[in-house]
Amino acid sequence: MFKRNAAFALATLGTLVTSCAYNRPVDVAASVPSQAALSSVRSFGAGRIELQRSDVPGSDYEVISTVSELEPGANVPAHTHFGIEIGYILSGSAELRIVSEPSRTYHAGDSFIVAAHKPHGAHNPGNLPARVYTTFVVEKNKPLRTLAP
Repeated sequence: MFKRNAAFALATLGTLVTSCAYNRPVDVAASVPSQAALSSVRSFGAGRIELQRSDVPGSDYEVISTVSELEPGANVPAHTHFGIEIGYILSGSAELRIVSEPSRTYHAGDSFIVAAHKPHGAHNPGNLPARVYTTFVVEKNKPLRTLAP
């Protein structure tokens, strides 16, 4: 059941990614929070604001869509999620550091997936803020992020 529901969530995100990949206009700005809204939830030089949250029918999971911003030079410490994280870089660059894997820098237009319970962190190596649209498919009633030991 989870695989089917996760596939639905991936297909939803795929619409955004496909539109961008084929240079179709996507009005991301309409749903991207303002700088003031992001700055009100900042920690570690990064801010995240939730756009939408919805239960996955017939499961103990929910889908959460967010936009995050990492300030230049910001480091987000290693953490985990109780489900998968699917990200799309809206602007700037972000280095994703997944434990036991080589670090990889993503740029505007790139996407990534982090497996459930996989410790990972991020860094903005650039001199401009990095903005990331992220969809999480996670267990209900669990924290979205837990710092890794």
